[in-house]
Amino acid sequence: MHFLCKLAELSIRKNILKKLLSLLNFQRDVLTDGRLCLKKKKQRFHQMAEKDKMRYESEMANYKPVKGEKVSKKRKRTKDPNAPKRSLSAFFWFSNDERPKVKESIPDGTVGDVAKELGRRWNQVSADTKAKYEGLAAKDKARYLKEVKAYKGKKTKTVPAKASKKKDSDESGEEEEEEEEQEEAEPEEEEEEEDEDDE
Repeated sequence: MHFLCKLAELSIRKNILKKLLSLLNFQRDVLTDGRLCLKKKKQRFHQMAEKDKMRYESEMANYKPVKGEKVSKKRKRTKDPNAPKRSLSAFFWFSNDERPKVKESIPDGTVGDVAKELGRRWNQVSADTKAKYEGLAAKDKARYLKEVKAYKGKKTKTVPAKASKKKDSDESGEEEEEEEEQEEAEPEEEEEEEDEDDE
């Protein structure tokens, strides 16, 4: 029985080797043919790309934007220089105290490295130290809320009346810009009110 198994194993191995060799030969043939085909195909694709580039350039030379489309102009919200500074969190108070020490310990460190080290130190600091900085943050937040209240009291809100639709298009265009500016200012006020509500 043992000899029969050995003979069967040898014949199976021979068949597998033949199939493997034929597969390897097939792959070699495909690769050599593929390299030749690739050169021809590359030339064809380069020609197609050149034609498409010429088409694009001619279309862009004759392109005229549609007049009905409006390009949205998002303006960066201008910050009021008289507005009170936001309050600092406990971590930022801690960072302000610890940053010089961290910079000494990591003289060649990047800003990111310093920030990572500050975060690591903040996580390892004792509860008493954290309480100290949280107290500073609470005082600063109270200061901020007080200043915001005073700032809003000084600030007068004058809302221009909306223009009638019968006016000329030139005048309405100017008024639309004013309305956009007003709408941009409104979310800022809402954010400050939300901060007060969180307390």
